[in-house]
Amino acid sequence: MNKCQAVYFIVLMTLLSCGSYTNHYDTFRKMHYSEEELAQQKTKNDSSFLKAHDFDGNVYVFLGDWKIDTSLHTVSGNAQKYNAERNLIKSGHLTVLSDSVILFETNQKLNKNDGGIIAAKTLLVMYNVLITGLCLSTPKACWGSCPTFYTSDNDNVFVANAEGFSNAISPSLEYEDIDDLGFIANGCKNFSLTMKNEALETHVIDHVNLALIPVSGDGYVFHGTDNRFYTSSLCTAPQKASIGGKDIIHHINKKDGNEWTSLADKKDLVTKEELILEFDANAQKRTVPQVWC
Repeated sequence: MNKCQAVYFIVLMTLLSCGSYTNHYDTFRKMHYSEEELAQQKTKNDSSFLKAHDFDGNVYVFLGDWKIDTSLHTVSGNAQKYNAERNLIKSGHLTVLSDSVILFETNQKLNKNDGGIIAAKTLLVMYNVLITGLCLSTPKACWGSCPTFYTSDNDNVFVANAEGFSNAISPSLEYEDIDDLGFIANGCKNFSLTMKNEALETHVIDHVNLALIPVSGDGYVFHGTDNRFYTSSLCTAPQKASIGGKDIIHHINKKDGNEWTSLADKKDLVTKEELILEFDANAQKRTVPQVWC
């Protein structure tokens, strides 16, 4: 007879890409689209752009006027170059060979000659999405998510147990995404996991696996930077938390669905923000194995 024990379920995915062919937020939202976000969407800059993604994960962002040389098969113009981590590494007049590009993005129509070079690659034409009654009544039609996972028959799109996310734009850039399902099974039972595509998106998934981690009592499971899982019998919440001087401790001090969200910078999408956490230093002196979380 097999011995039954409590196990913690975590879903592991290898995704090539997932994304909508309309403008949308990449992260799953557990809140309705706010008035502030709607206002920012209405006032965003509508200037033309051309983005060229190369095989190394870099992206060239050409704004305004750019030139496509049909004889040399190059694209040149005033641009900014970002690496795979989306850090700015070069700016000014840049030239990129079309043979080094695996994906072009633009928000304007191309003429026949220019389109011939670019159309030989994968081309996404990103037209601005107007905020209509459809977007407001069905948010994920305009601001989608990647594959969502459910451990029950609940169809509420705002309470998914996990979401697989990837911004990889080609198979060579695929990577693994690990998500906590928040499900603990006590005893032997069948487990059902449902994966859904709830938005107007294309999902490319290599494989999906379940990791079962044995735990005891009210133990916690954590994913380490070494890609291993660790268990602890005690989790200490931070005493203070702030972003830009704003106190957000009540959003992140416990797992209750009340979470902190912030808007992307409308002028620079790679702008970072700093989250400062403060913990009880005396907690280290306790004899019980502990993880700060």
